[in-house]
Amino acid sequence: MSALHRTIGILSFIPLMLALFSIRATAETTPLEQRALSLQLWRDPSWRALLHLTSAPDEAQDRSLVQSPEFFLSAPSPLTARDELLVTLKTLLTSDEQGDMHPKCRYPARTAFLQAHLPELAQLLPDVRCPEFEQWSKAIDAARITLVFPSYFVNNPASAFGHTLIRFDQAQRGDNERLLSYAANFAAHADPQDNALVYAAKGLFGGYNGYFSVEPYYNKVTQYNDLEDRDIWEYELNFSLQEVQTIVQHLWELRRVAFSYYYFDENCSFALLSLLQVARPALSLTTKFPTWALPVDTVRALVEEDGLVGAVRFRPSKALTLRHLDRTAAPIIRATAAQIARGERTIADQDLVSLAPSEQALTLDIAYEYVNYRILSTTDRSEELRKRAHALLLARSSLEAPAPPPPPTPPTRPEQGHRTLRLSLGSGFADDTLFGTFGVRAVYHELIDPPAGYLPGGEMVLGGLETRWNEADGVEVEEIQALRATSLTPRDEFIRPLSWRLEVGAHRRTGEGSRPLVGRLWGGAGLTYDINGSLLYGLITTGMEGADYFDSTATAGAGFETGVIHNLTQQWGVSARSWIERYSLGDNFTSYGIEGSLRLQIERDLNLRFVTIQERDIGGVLNSSAVYFDLFF
Repeated sequence: MSALHRTIGILSFIPLMLALFSIRATAETTPLEQRALSLQLWRDPSWRALLHLTSAPDEAQDRSLVQSPEFFLSAPSPLTARDELLVTLKTLLTSDEQGDMHPKCRYPARTAFLQAHLPELAQLLPDVRCPEFEQWSKAIDAARITLVFPSYFVNNPASAFGHTLIRFDQAQRGDNERLLSYAANFAAHADPQDNALVYAAKGLFGGYNGYFSVEPYYNKVTQYNDLEDRDIWEYELNFSLQEVQTIVQHLWELRRVAFSYYYFDENCSFALLSLLQVARPALSLTTKFPTWALPVDTVRALVEEDGLVGAVRFRPSKALTLRHLDRTAAPIIRATAAQIARGERTIADQDLVSLAPSEQALTLDIAYEYVNYRILSTTDRSEELRKRAHALLLARSSLEAPAPPPPPTPPTRPEQGHRTLRLSLGSGFADDTLFGTFGVRAVYHELIDPPAGYLPGGEMVLGGLETRWNEADGVEVEEIQALRATSLTPRDEFIRPLSWRLEVGAHRRTGEGSRPLVGRLWGGAGLTYDINGSLLYGLITTGMEGADYFDSTATAGAGFETGVIHNLTQQWGVSARSWIERYSLGDNFTSYGIEGSLRLQIERDLNLRFVTIQERDIGGVLNSSAVYFDLFF
């Protein structure tokens, strides 16, 4: 027989073998499994959400955000939603485990999904009680859920862009009892010994796993509201009771389950979106963030879902409450409160006793808030300070004056501010040379940007690039902002933070006959004050620059920068700064200049910006002015 005939004969048996294999596979599946397959339940969005799959249903192999192989009952490699469905059904009916170790107790959300689509399953499941899960679920007693957004905290890389978590609210609890609720949080499991730079590097490149946890809400309020001076926004979500219970059941399944964690995409907010999708897969929330998921953008996505978000509440931080009292009090009250809080005067001091009862009450309120702020936000937790706080509370309780009103809710919520990605198109003159400019900034806010919804005096820029074109040089990279972080928090009578800035990137210098692109690592620290609504700051700076243009390749130095930022209205803003930088460790030169900016917000996501700069650099003086259109999306 020829090789050709032999090959044709072998191929002719393939359909028969496939048919026999199909008959054998069908014979090995139970009627319940056959029904699950006929309904194609493995393709159901709810089932795929329970497995946190990121792959499409038609792909040969599925991919999941979950990294723990023990989360899956089938072989995790290759993972398929179909195999996991069949093995889950089989395990539910054949497992000899008892109590909370039975798959019915380990996977209550999966079990509920299968029972909803396969009603006959309820009669086949063993009568197993789940005491540990039942006790845990009863303690949470969730009837409603609320998305919680602790605002930006530039001083911590993990929270520079904000954070989100979910609070479970009981039906019978009012607004004043929400602190007693439980909250679900997702966070990277970081090594406590990792510093900020190590954390940022590992977070960017997947060096950590992320885990869900459930703990009392007041713990998170203490952490964010009190210890980190972060205001909290609470967004009620309109989920049904059954949907809320599904989320609680699934959180039980996720105990000690590791997820992949990346700082910009598979982060806390992305994980919470995947959790919400378990209850309502039609939302398709995670597909809206294919590249990165900033917390404020995920809040915006939820708000934009028709009818999903209900009431929104604001919880001011201890720092904001103290600043509000400081701004509204008369100078004599502020001064007396500060002296009492610091132990420089006593409660029986004549200056306090001589005040009207309402003024005495306000003085004691401010003094107590300051002492409590020191206890919560600093390492000063001495017994003397605690006794002082107790004495202030006792003295205040003897006065019948009402408590001062809380700080007003900001007119603009975080998600109502400008969007985080910015494109800029502009034109201007450098001396007598006309240029055009195009820029992109990945994330997320600069000091000159419209401040509504953002942290006053806070700046965080990642992935900034500006290019310029002129007739002589063509298109060139003008500036790279790999990182620019700034915190200009004003000091007052009670709160005295240090302002700082860190920038990593590259910029053009005016050399002798050329404009080299110079790498830059620069930072500084100093003070900021609020003078009638204007932020006035001064920073002592230091750092280094490097380029082949320099004789020594790299040079280091120090300098000083001062500036002012003022928002005339919500639409109009101005800023000005001047600086001097002296380089002597390497190439020896001095650079100094002044810059002014004017911003007009045309719409929420459209700006007109005018910038003028005069700078004395290595090769002489450069004067430039430009107009930019900024589009946020």
